[in-house]
Amino acid sequence: MRVLTLAGHYKKLVDIDICEACTLIWFEGTESIQLAGPGIVDLVHTIHETLERSIGSTLAERLPCPVCTSPLAKVFNLSRFGRTQQWQCSQGHGYFQTFVLYLAEKGFVHKMSWADLKQQIGSKRQLFCAGCGAALDDQPHDACPYCQLAVGVIDPARLASAIDIQEAAAPLAPTSTVVQSKCWSCGGVVDATRESHCSHCHAILKKIDSQSAVAASAAVEDKVRQNYQQQLPNVSSRKLQHAAAQEVRMSAIVNRFDHRRVVTREEILRWLIVLVPVLVLSVWFWVQWQQREPAKPADAPHAATPAVLLAAKAALSPPPVPPKHPSSAAAPVAAAEPDTQLAAGPSFETMFSFPAMECAADATARSAVKVRQIVVVPLAGNRPGATGVDNRAAYMALQQARQELANGTAFPVVLQRYGSAGAVNAKPVSEFIGRGSGKPEVERAAFCLPVQTLSPIFKSAAGFHLLQVVDVR
Repeated sequence: MRVLTLAGHYKKLVDIDICEACTLIWFEGTESIQLAGPGIVDLVHTIHETLERSIGSTLAERLPCPVCTSPLAKVFNLSRFGRTQQWQCSQGHGYFQTFVLYLAEKGFVHKMSWADLKQQIGSKRQLFCAGCGAALDDQPHDACPYCQLAVGVIDPARLASAIDIQEAAAPLAPTSTVVQSKCWSCGGVVDATRESHCSHCHAILKKIDSQSAVAASAAVEDKVRQNYQQQLPNVSSRKLQHAAAQEVRMSAIVNRFDHRRVVTREEILRWLIVLVPVLVLSVWFWVQWQQREPAKPADAPHAATPAVLLAAKAALSPPPVPPKHPSSAAAPVAAAEPDTQLAAGPSFETMFSFPAMECAADATARSAVKVRQIVVVPLAGNRPGATGVDNRAAYMALQQARQELANGTAFPVVLQRYGSAGAVNAKPVSEFIGRGSGKPEVERAAFCLPVQTLSPIFKSAAGFHLLQVVDVR
């Protein structure tokens, strides 16, 4: 390898090593990005001269590092123009790159894009594959869909923009040319945009239109060298304008950040002053709402029970006895009390004792039942002080409910009309209840009656019951 001294940024010199026989460049550290515009121009001229006079050569399967002789690893790096292939030292000493891939890294060779395709269509040129001759569709292609020959684009304008990064010269008009590269040795497919050698015979790719690269660099060379020696006025003014715009943007960001911090703190305090009382009031209203008596739904079984019981009690109560005239003969027997008059009918024990029930065939095998029932509590409550009239009125109200159910009235309607308010009537249909989990009087009827059969009216500590079995297990 020979040392090539090129111009770097800030009037510094950069020494790179090149192997003209293998068309390889050895970059140590960041030498590739240290090259200034004139240095890139000189390197492009050297690449063109070398490719013009070099003969075909192959690349060894394993390349040693020139510094530590350790094997180099093939890596793919991503530039702004696409992926490039390199052989990099694992110890960080540097990397090898071919001449063609260096031009690809600077944008001279890249994949086809929609902009390149638009130029081809604008020039009314139909694209054909250089390998099999097939016509390519009007869309960007990485390779021919038939023979898989790679499709690339040679773009001198991008190379000129990479050399003249400070825009000292006028930009070149975009003129891209479709190129498809083949191996000069075996004719295999080689992608000039990301591959350095043929994957079959390891021949290094050299066939490329380097003359257009020299022409693109020569178009901006004078302005680039002049700007390198002394900053041109247009470049200086553009840099100053860019620096001023950057300063304005940074000041706006800093001011917005500081203002946002102050406003955020003030807003937090302001919102806390407003939200804390609202939160306290909301909690108080929620507590009051929870403590209120729950609203009764439309089909709640509590509506008309007191009126029904009062009507039944009025029907059972005897009419008032008018006072006797003093001159009339005293009645031999004093007017009977209401409970005494009611005693003429069935006795209290006979009326409210458990009636006989015909049990179903599967009564003994039942483990759980689901029932619906109507419970009526006497007006005076189910206490020892309740009179016989109160008990009889509750009994008669439940008899009317049973008659309405037998006539086909819907159960929820009857439950709403006759059922007493309370937890017993909260659900029209109960969950499955097992043996020993309920009142003995209710279990006796529930585990005995056939399904969908109305029970006789019976009494428990909760009141008078009318029960129907819905489902059994």
